[in-house]
Amino acid sequence: MNVPNLNITKFVDKDGYLTADAQLMFTTLFNEMQTYLSNEGLLFPSQTTANIATITALHPPITGHPLVPNGLTWYNSSTNQFQGLVNEVVKTFTVT
Repeated sequence: MNVPNLNITKFVDKDGYLTADAQLMFTTLFNEMQTYLSNEGLLFPSQTTANIATITALHPPITGHPLVPNGLTWYNSSTNQFQGLVNEVVKTFTVT
């Protein structure tokens, strides 16, 4: 999910209405939330095996401070499996 940055700018105009920047931020945020969150559940981002390898290779852990956080979870579209990062290692979750 791509959560928009909160721009530190004027949030409302002189009449009390949201500015164009604030409207854009909320529109982007709500669109992302509607894409990935629903009453039916959370949609995990889909990545191929190649993308997962690239993501983890480009962000090696720095002692005690991994750039790709443990607990990151995705759906591997190449293998049709749920996977996640545990102690900086990609693990496959078994669903029975």
